[in-house]
Amino acid sequence: MRDRDQDGTTKFYLSIVPLVNRYTTRTGWCNSICHKFFFPQDAGNSSHDNNSSKAAKQANATAARLRSAMAMAGNHRSSQLHLLLLFCCTTTLRAAALSFDYDFSADAAKNLVFMGDAAHAGDRINLTNLGVWRAGRVAHRQLVRLWDDDVGGGRTTTTSFTTAFSFAIGRNSTNQPADGMAFFVGLPRDNLPPHSDGAFFGLLSNNYFGPYGSPRTVGVEFDTFSNPMWDPEGTVDHVGIDVNTVTSKNTTAMPTLSLLAGVMRAEVSYDAAAARMAVTLRTLDGMSYSVEAAVDLRAAGLPQDAAVGFSAATGDLVESHQLLSWSFNSSTGSGSMYRRGMIAYA
Repeated sequence: MRDRDQDGTTKFYLSIVPLVNRYTTRTGWCNSICHKFFFPQDAGNSSHDNNSSKAAKQANATAARLRSAMAMAGNHRSSQLHLLLLFCCTTTLRAAALSFDYDFSADAAKNLVFMGDAAHAGDRINLTNLGVWRAGRVAHRQLVRLWDDDVGGGRTTTTSFTTAFSFAIGRNSTNQPADGMAFFVGLPRDNLPPHSDGAFFGLLSNNYFGPYGSPRTVGVEFDTFSNPMWDPEGTVDHVGIDVNTVTSKNTTAMPTLSLLAGVMRAEVSYDAAAARMAVTLRTLDGMSYSVEAAVDLRAAGLPQDAAVGFSAATGDLVESHQLLSWSFNSSTGSGSMYRRGMIAYA
């Protein structure tokens, strides 16, 4: 675990960081490993720890390996390893709950990851600029833990959530606008999927341009343009629930240009136990539109720790997309941070 040359400290960290990172980012394991690492005499004595379970055995083994590494490191590096392990555990615990209510002040914007054209603009988020074939995307830095198998007794927990947001889609001219915006739950990333502009809302790739595949994504689309290849016949503006494709599982039609009539408020709820997603949209004129569909986020292939956020796109026709407020609350489960290796996005 340790090299005794002048670069020994660096090599020691390079060897131990992947071990710590692999196990301490697992929800439920962080507490277990930290406890077993610092208090080995208590291993197996906790009422919450079943040593016959695979998870407990792996946690014990990992803690033992970390203690061995500490012993080999010497006094100086031993103290540093304590700090490293505590940092990993603290980072994961700090990210355990996802609940917020944003008006997009400068402080709130620090918790967001911006992609493509998306940018903070005072008290709002601009998802696209006023150009053709543009796309933008914003996601919360903290991920949502969608399920957890490591809860003991063979049980699996799943996470339900509710989110509400206000937004506005604006016309750039008297021409027909396009294409729309979406709320999404999907694979964490720091860039847009390739060729995701136009009717793909910045969510999914248009594979006409090549076999790009698409990130597993569930979205709620607010569509302002009718694409006859996949949109419902006879409608322009509509709200839809998408699962890994822009061909919606279910849609609700709206009068043409309804999505461009000013500030709107939407509420999205996901019931994990019932595997169902429901959406309600309220427009400035007091009208309400609802749609729901059977959705199982795990069965849809989403990662255990998923990103939540918004995306929008334009095509040959242009419109603006502004996010004005956003609240989110998950009812159970926990999450981790957007990471590159051990480092959360900063």
